[in-house]
Amino acid sequence: MLSGRRALLHRLAVLAGAAWGAPGLGASPSGGRTGPWVWAWTGTQLWLASPGGLAGPWPQAADGLPPAPAAGGLWQADPQRPSLQWRPVDTRPATAGLGDITWQAPLPAPAQHLAAAADGHWVAAATADGLHLLDRRSPDPLHHLPRNLHGQPLGPVRRLAALPGRRSLLVDWTEGGEWWELSLDPHAAPVYDGLVHDWRLGEGLPRPGNRHPRRLPLAAPPASPPVLLATWPHQPFALARQGAQLLVVHLDVRRPVWHGPADGGGPVPATVAAALLDDRLWLASGHHLLQVDTRRWQTVHDASATPPPGPVQQIWPGPLLLIGGRWWQPSPGAGWALADKLPPGVAPERTAQADTGTWAGSTACIGQQAGAAMPGHAPGSLLWCRSPGQPAWTLPLPAAPQAWRGLAFQPDDPVAGAAAAVQPE
Repeated sequence: MLSGRRALLHRLAVLAGAAWGAPGLGASPSGGRTGPWVWAWTGTQLWLASPGGLAGPWPQAADGLPPAPAAGGLWQADPQRPSLQWRPVDTRPATAGLGDITWQAPLPAPAQHLAAAADGHWVAAATADGLHLLDRRSPDPLHHLPRNLHGQPLGPVRRLAALPGRRSLLVDWTEGGEWWELSLDPHAAPVYDGLVHDWRLGEGLPRPGNRHPRRLPLAAPPASPPVLLATWPHQPFALARQGAQLLVVHLDVRRPVWHGPADGGGPVPATVAAALLDDRLWLASGHHLLQVDTRRWQTVHDASATPPPGPVQQIWPGPLLLIGGRWWQPSPGAGWALADKLPPGVAPERTAQADTGTWAGSTACIGQQAGAAMPGHAPGSLLWCRSPGQPAWTLPLPAAPQAWRGLAFQPDDPVAGAAAAVQPE
């Protein structure tokens, strides 16, 4: 016999699938080749791409909230009837596509942000009344009120990020001076909510580390903490901006370990492009171009004296800069020149036209460490993908009624992670 709440969730899932007429698995990508699989979406459509072709489209929520891929499926939020939905993903070459809704849970208000654990069991949704953590294996959601350690309001969530390498979720609040890290590891170490030291010194009573917020005090309350810009699935640090400064926050020591210049502020801050390869972090913001050693947390190269010739859309270690749809590289003398050596899989003719093709919101998706995907600028948009241990591949995207908005990798295993495109501020 199902419990009352579990039965309600089951009925919601069944009714949702029937009422929406949710599509079954889409047409198989041509060619029969397997992944890596990449999701691409517009404001209303969702597509699944692989080296063999495209599957889809499926309807995407009109509010444009990005989906959250996880091993075996995909989380989506419904803004009309506030809820979270789980849909299985088939990555077999012959039948690849998105299945019907198999699990659904109501929310008290529409989701504003969404992040999922890589194993597909846990999902977090930020709404106007706080943070909701749900497990597909349990009917009981966990609700965190937006309050800091002093009881002051934290405001709405600014960004949610999944950290599969740490089995946790990172929460950036707009107020209250702190971030949260929520561990999903059942064996996580206890958390001490002390008012002074707040870390392993026994001040205050210990709370279970699993799903209880580990607070990162990054500003004096009630000031806004730094704006979270980027995370990497298997790294213990995150990139942030605070005014005219870029920060790297180390999640183990819970404080910034590196500071560098951003674009100097201004009414519209420039997009920050970031790339991580081995122990080097490459950053571009406005006229600043920096290379940071992540072992010593020191700036080892600053090319700000010869600024890039335009706003940087994407950076590739080396560096190669995507500016206005064309790749640029440092010239032998001073300044910059059009690149004659492009990343594998990017054809020169695909980068020569900057006036065709659009990609709204983001120009890159950081995949599993060195993987990436980005649009091209020949007619339409081009998906370019490179993942560790995989050959690079390109795929033209179809003409869409709306601009393409984002990309995310579909993980193949529960710990790989599915890092999505970093959205501009």
